[in-house]
Amino acid sequence: MKIYRLQSSATDRITLNLKPHRQAIQQGDGRGIRVSSPHCIEQCSRTEIRSGMPAEQAGIKAGDTILAINGQPVTAWHQFKDALRNSNGQPVDLKVQRNGTVSDLRATPVLQDGEYRLGFAPDLSIIVKTNSFATAIRYGWEYNWMWMRLTGVAFKQIFNGRRSARDAVGGPVKIAQETINTYDVAGWSGTIKLMGMLSLNLGIFNLLPIPVLDGGVILLIIVEGLMGLVGMTLTMNFRERFQQVGFVLVLLLMGFVFINDFVNLGKSWFNKPAAQEQQLEQKSPPPK
Repeated sequence: MKIYRLQSSATDRITLNLKPHRQAIQQGDGRGIRVSSPHCIEQCSRTEIRSGMPAEQAGIKAGDTILAINGQPVTAWHQFKDALRNSNGQPVDLKVQRNGTVSDLRATPVLQDGEYRLGFAPDLSIIVKTNSFATAIRYGWEYNWMWMRLTGVAFKQIFNGRRSARDAVGGPVKIAQETINTYDVAGWSGTIKLMGMLSLNLGIFNLLPIPVLDGGVILLIIVEGLMGLVGMTLTMNFRERFQQVGFVLVLLLMGFVFINDFVNLGKSWFNKPAAQEQQLEQKSPPPK
């Protein structure tokens, strides 16, 4: 894959050997390469075309870059796929750049394998843009805010039954597994990002209104402040019982997390030989 790094004075071109992301391949996302950093921009240009498909019929040629679809700028391949999905098979207006000239084309997506397609594949070139310190801080805030929202969504799904707590909650064993997998796929950069995400999740958990946690202390202060407005106060006996209940809840949660970790670890150990045996059976030649 070719990487173009944009700086204030020049553009550097370097070639990197990237390890495809197995999950991305399984989900059919490109060729196993994903870009998630906010300072990376994918060029939405085509490199392959299928004969008889809408892209060819609309006049799209090799090397064209899709600048916008239905008036919405696109800088990443997933944005283009989302726009096609939202079109529901209706004609889409494309703004295409070719050799410095911008032209308007129209194509009608066709439904194949449950997805709307035009019949071309993207260029996997990536532009890496160097930003200022202030911009990096803004990107960091946006990234952390995104993870905060996703954490809130995960909590909501656990409580309404849409997500299993066994799959969503993990302890030291799960963290170690995810750290190893992240390092194998994304190296130190991804590992540091994972550490930041875990730190953020712990901070959010610590603010939950559970006794013995900071969130529980804040709740007590708020309740006592409201009671003070009417001349009432919390008794020491109530405070002690409140902390004891919270301590028991935290111990139960820790026990659940540890047991869940070792159960999942045992499942992975027992399933691994079966999966390896199945792969050997698939590779072995059929009997004559």
